[in-house]
Amino acid sequence: MTGEGPTSGSDLPDGFTLIRLSIVDSTNAEALRLAQMNAPANTLIWGEQQTHGRGRRGRTWDSPFGNLYCSLLTYPTKPADQLAQLAFVAALALSDGIAAVAPDISVEIKWPNDLLVGGRKIAGVLLEGNVAENSKRRSLVIGMGVNVSSHPENQGAIPATSLAREGANVSVNDLLVAATHGLERWIGIWEAEGFAPIRTEWMNRAIGIGEKVEVRMAEKTVAGIFRHVDDMGALVISTVGGDHTVNAGDVFLIGPGEG
Repeated sequence: MTGEGPTSGSDLPDGFTLIRLSIVDSTNAEALRLAQMNAPANTLIWGEQQTHGRGRRGRTWDSPFGNLYCSLLTYPTKPADQLAQLAFVAALALSDGIAAVAPDISVEIKWPNDLLVGGRKIAGVLLEGNVAENSKRRSLVIGMGVNVSSHPENQGAIPATSLAREGANVSVNDLLVAATHGLERWIGIWEAEGFAPIRTEWMNRAIGIGEKVEVRMAEKTVAGIFRHVDDMGALVISTVGGDHTVNAGDVFLIGPGEG
C-alpha cells in the first residue's frame, strides 16, 4: 500500500522522489528491487513498518510503527573502494536530521555509522547494493533507521534508546524530511570535495577517539587505542604491536586511553 509523502513530497529536496509504504519487508530490499527496474536516482523509500528489517552483519532491526525506516537509491560513479565512505556521509546526515528536530539531544557517532545518545544506540545505517566495477549500472542503497517513539528492550552489548525516551516528541515525517536534506547536503560535499571534509566532520562528532576500544571482527578481536580514521574511512587503533587498520568490525568502548 502506498501513500503520499510529506506534503506530497514538496518538503523534500529537488530531485527526490518519495515512495511511502504502510508496511514493507525491508525498505532496503524494496529499493534494491526498484534498482533492478531502473528507478531514478534519489528515489526514497519510507516504510512505516518493516516485517524483515535488517541491520549490519545480518542482524535483525526491530521495526514497529512509530520509528523511522527509509532507504535512498543512488547510482554512484566513484570507484568502488570509495563507496563505503557513504556510511560516514549518512551518519552525518542522520545526525544533522536529529539535531534539526531534537536540538536538545546530543548525538555521537560510533565507527562507522551507529548513532548514540548517552552511550545507547538510537540510529543506524546500512549500505547495500551492486557496486562491482564491471556492473552495467552500479546501484547503492543507503538505509537508515531511527528509534523515534520506541526502542528494543533487549539489553545487548550496546543498549538502545529512542528520541521519546530521551525526552523529545518528534514527528517521523519531520525527521524524514530533515534527514533527507542532510543527505542532499553531505552527498553533495562528498561528490564535489571527496572524503576529506566528511572525515574531518565525522571525527568532530565521533565517540571514543583517544580511548581504549575493542574491535570484534569475524576472524579475531583486536584491542587498542582508537587514534583516528584514515583517508579511506578505515579505523586505526594503536596496539602493543603497532598501529592496526580495521575495515570492518564492531567497536566496543572500554575506557580512557593512555597518552
